[in-house]
Amino acid sequence: MASDLDNTSQRALRRFESGQTDFEEIVDARGLRSFMIRDQDDPRFFRIETEDPNGGFWVSATGLRLPPSPERPRELPRHLPFIPGVTTVVMIMPATGSVVIRWENPTNPAGTFHQIREELIQDGWLEETGDSGAAPREEGASFASRLEVRKDTASRTLTLFEGENQSDLVLTEDRVA
Repeated sequence: MASDLDNTSQRALRRFESGQTDFEEIVDARGLRSFMIRDQDDPRFFRIETEDPNGGFWVSATGLRLPPSPERPRELPRHLPFIPGVTTVVMIMPATGSVVIRWENPTNPAGTFHQIREELIQDGWLEETGDSGAAPREEGASFASRLEVRKDTASRTLTLFEGENQSDLVLTEDRVA
């Protein structure tokens, strides 16, 4: 079961991502704060500033929330897959170079997972593991599918999270040595 802190953070994240708020503060288990701040000039863009143990702040992530579109938005980095007609959230972590892209509520979640899988394989990504079950991410949600691939100096993990009222397809890209 998720802790009250986790639930509070998830609700703040959802409020922020849905556009209900332009600023949210989250406190982690260590008591360190993170601020989610929307760009006032272009509300699709946002940043996350995270407190370090000395009380200073640094930009831990920059992000972009794109509304559903039938055409690939020019703001979406070319190296990332595109799914027409779904809300797309992209986050870049400058310190690590990691990228996370999340597609919200694809029409056919399992079919979309397999479509992205095929696109990755066709683009030269080598599969490390196949679909697998896993423990729940949060109450009422579970992993339906998970794929790990590697290409050159990067690895990607594609995971489909399905819950009662929400399904998210998440692609994480990390640099590897």
